[in-house]
Amino acid sequence: MNRCYEIAEEALQGRLTPETALQKLEKIRNEKTVSTELRSATSCLVRLFQSMSSISLKQATAMDLASHLRQFILTFQRKIVISKEWIKSIQPVAEKFGLVMYSDGETDVNTQVNGGYPDWISSPEAVNDAYQLKVRKQRDQVLGDGVLHSMTQFTHYQSRTQKQLVQSAMQMLPGETLTICLPTGGGKSLVSLLPTFFDTEGGTLKGGIRETSGITVVVVPTVGLAIDQKNAASKYFNAREEKYRPQAYRSEMPQAEKDLIFEGVKEGTIPLLFTSPESLVLGPLGQILLTSAARGQVNRFVIDEAHIVVDWGNSFRTGFQLLSAYHKQLLERSSGKVKTILMSATLTPWTSKVLKDLFGVEGKYTEVRCDGLRYEPAYMVDKAITEENRFAKITRGIGFLPRPLILYVNTIEHATKWVERLKDEGYSRVNQFTGDTKDNERRELLRQWNENSIDIMVATSAFGMGVDKADVRTIIHCGIPESLNRYYQEVGRSGRDGFASVSLVCYIKNDIEIVRGQVSRQFLTAELLVDRWMALFENAEPGERADEMWLNMATQREKLKDTVSGARNENWNVATVLLMVRNGLLELVEFERSEVDTSNVPRLKVRTLVYSSLNDAQTLLRVITPEREREKDRVIEELEVIKEYLYHPADRCLSDYLVETYPYSETVCGGCTYCVNNGQYLRYNATKINFPFRSRLKKESVTIGDTLFPYLIGFRHLLMTTSLQHVKGDDYPVIIQALINTNIRTIVLPPLDDNVIRTIMAQSPDESKKRHYLFLQQEELQYPYAKEIDGPVAIIYPSDLTIANLFYTWMKKLYHQSEETVFIHIVDPEMKILDEGKSIRDVLDHLSLPLDEFLAKHQRKADIALY
Repeated sequence: MNRCYEIAEEALQGRLTPETALQKLEKIRNEKTVSTELRSATSCLVRLFQSMSSISLKQATAMDLASHLRQFILTFQRKIVISKEWIKSIQPVAEKFGLVMYSDGETDVNTQVNGGYPDWISSPEAVNDAYQLKVRKQRDQVLGDGVLHSMTQFTHYQSRTQKQLVQSAMQMLPGETLTICLPTGGGKSLVSLLPTFFDTEGGTLKGGIRETSGITVVVVPTVGLAIDQKNAASKYFNAREEKYRPQAYRSEMPQAEKDLIFEGVKEGTIPLLFTSPESLVLGPLGQILLTSAARGQVNRFVIDEAHIVVDWGNSFRTGFQLLSAYHKQLLERSSGKVKTILMSATLTPWTSKVLKDLFGVEGKYTEVRCDGLRYEPAYMVDKAITEENRFAKITRGIGFLPRPLILYVNTIEHATKWVERLKDEGYSRVNQFTGDTKDNERRELLRQWNENSIDIMVATSAFGMGVDKADVRTIIHCGIPESLNRYYQEVGRSGRDGFASVSLVCYIKNDIEIVRGQVSRQFLTAELLVDRWMALFENAEPGERADEMWLNMATQREKLKDTVSGARNENWNVATVLLMVRNGLLELVEFERSEVDTSNVPRLKVRTLVYSSLNDAQTLLRVITPEREREKDRVIEELEVIKEYLYHPADRCLSDYLVETYPYSETVCGGCTYCVNNGQYLRYNATKINFPFRSRLKKESVTIGDTLFPYLIGFRHLLMTTSLQHVKGDDYPVIIQALINTNIRTIVLPPLDDNVIRTIMAQSPDESKKRHYLFLQQEELQYPYAKEIDGPVAIIYPSDLTIANLFYTWMKKLYHQSEETVFIHIVDPEMKILDEGKSIRDVLDHLSLPLDEFLAKHQRKADIALY
């Protein structure tokens, strides 16, 4: 931090050019050992130096410069002396940013009562916390394994929830669907990365060589995110050829690159393939993957940000809607063997239900919920009188808020007005991102945003998918979102680095009417659904069977032709068919794209389940109206919840509303109006792990190796006796390797120092040994891993009797939960069980084997195998 401050000092005093200062700073920021805190703290300096460099080119203004100078002083908590030249530029606007500048060049931030903040910023302390990067994220790293270490060099998982989800993914059987929920920043990507790394030995095995190897297809919301995730994954897969490495497919890539991917898909060599929904269902890639799946070379189908599949709004994309149809084809082509993983950070009960309906297979569906509310944001709400009053408040307050900043609005027109207003105020590093933003513009905006060239992004809800900038400090909502779910997803764009952030909502009375109108336009009423269906039905082509038909998604009802056309019409038609499927009236058989029609409009083949309701508009209307009314009530209720919170923020903690929206989460609040008023600033509760649904497929039983098998005939306990005082740090890797190679799947380890842990991880079996196992330590035994434990369990007891007895108590509970689990106790047989008042030898029905003898037997067997 000191060196970065010195660089800023030299630049602001004219001893370094801004360009040189930026080069020196980036060199520090790009060091491998740089901390997250340093990167987040210095992003304001990147923007400061950029603004200093651009100001002479009229690409930045004194307003931009002053905002970054304020953030620099508050983040580094040190005033600074700047040159007369920069004083001259900043002085005229200094008051708008609470800057105090003295004649000798010394510059500081106003420290008077309320720090100069406008009155409507009700919690200046929370804003200061965001400037000063107060730590909010709770760290609870847990022990990893040899596979994790082999891929990442990490010895620990980021959290017990991440570990649980990875374990669930590693244990999936062919044809199963796994839905997971883990907060943003929790490491969801590892849930698909690690099993893929394990199955392909880091990308060195192609599909078909072994049943578990093959392609993992990962569907992400945007092309940009596909490229980002491919780059992030590539550092873990060091295969010898490009076609054995992770790839990102996009429709506009050079043909030579496409051909390489097509070849890799056909041969089953690509371990990970990232793509967008459109690339998968609109172009040739999808068909090639289906052919590869029929050869057993597609292993997993993963949808990241899966909640988007259930977004039925105007911004909804046909590609996402057709993913369920494509998934059905993928399962059929693979003879039901493809594993499916759905990942999200926010799942409401409705969303999870729809995902289960669309992607779940009866008896093969598991849902693991590690929902967690965000620790980082503090929340403020303000009501403005008029639109002009809101403009005045925000433009005044925005100078006191940290960057990067996202300002969310409800309409494209409002976005344009806000950009114009902010530029009129003197800000130049401002841009907008809406549903009208073209693809090439989106990519350029995201590049500038990620490179800190944009300080304020004015956006509609379209700015969300694939946006993952870690150090966003402020979210402002100028309007009322249509639901608490949408509001929370947008607030969740901030503080992903684990440090405090700020959320502000400023609304006016008319906002509620605007959002009601938007909601009603996005909702497909029963009448509209019937109109669309009858048009599709009347223009359908017969299928191969009498109860099947092909539906053209370009079809339009006569009276709708002047109002809805093109892609939007296609979207609503697909939504109509999927709604009929979910209501049990149709079964979706397959879909295809026309090879002749250049518009590439899809056709869906459906099977009629209740024909009498499908060929008559009035009958169909009676059938579907009750369900559509329930759906309408749900949408209205969601709007009423966000309205209740915003209109009365002092009545209840925001997290109480959020727990009702996400019922598997626990109360967490970084500071809302209610909590601040009641002196309960920062409410934290640990994330829980829940299993709403579990697959009923029976996992393959694990048989213990023949080195130990004779000692467990008729017994469930084997005492592997030793004097624990004689077990040294160097002994653990030897013991653990022997246990895992004897098919022990779970090993409970005592407290160990970091050096021993690093040695254990480096020497434990990795993906090349094809042995999946689980390490547990004391702090993890209270959590639900026991539900995932299969096969023999080994417990290495510590000499500390208190901890040793905790291990025994956990074992005893697991013993009664499972009638098949056998236990290997590496223990001093005289160790006393405190609750029993006897030695462990006297309380367990067991056989004994000296540890040294077991290790010798194992070594002899290994030597013979090697010979």
